[in-house]
Amino acid sequence: MALLLNLGAFLISGALAVAWWRCQLVAKRRYEVAEQLLIAADAAANGLRNVRQSRADDLDAARIHPNGFSPSPWQTSTNRLQEADELIKKLRQATTLAEFHFGSQLTEALRDLIAIYRTLVDANRQLYFDHPANKMYPDPEHTARRAEWEAAIDALKGDKPDLQITAAMKEATETFGPLLRPALLNYLLPCIERSPRRKRSIA
Repeated sequence: MALLLNLGAFLISGALAVAWWRCQLVAKRRYEVAEQLLIAADAAANGLRNVRQSRADDLDAARIHPNGFSPSPWQTSTNRLQEADELIKKLRQATTLAEFHFGSQLTEALRDLIAIYRTLVDANRQLYFDHPANKMYPDPEHTARRAEWEAAIDALKGDKPDLQITAAMKEATETFGPLLRPALLNYLLPCIERSPRRKRSIA
């Protein structure tokens, strides 16, 4: 009888040890995914802000060095969009990984950043390839569209994208940040780790 009790206690303790070890592995992996996601999001957000500062940087350079090299309109933003493309690719990969772990509802802020990038790419393309005749003989409809493109790509013409980027980063940080700052109890009992909560703040 004592042998059976000892065997049962051994099996139970072994099962609990395996379960605790597995919970630790899952919690560690979720921590790594959240960390990777926030790093990728921050880099992408800074890249998008850098793109929107292109026109302002060109004007500053022309003011400081009036006889220096002057890039063609929208060339700087085109170059910076190409640099941001790699950051967005990393963000897409991190977002996909996070959706596997936490579900797609919690990654909307990251998809917002990706959508902003697509908006900037489209606006820059339209401005870069805009035919000179459209400036010489503008029509109200094209003038309105051009104003929208410029407001999207140029921080001097509008701040809506910057506000959207800031809001997306705030939501992502509030959603996944707690996973990087777990409570003391979560270290001792990783199996009761709280899942990230969606914090939708973008209109």
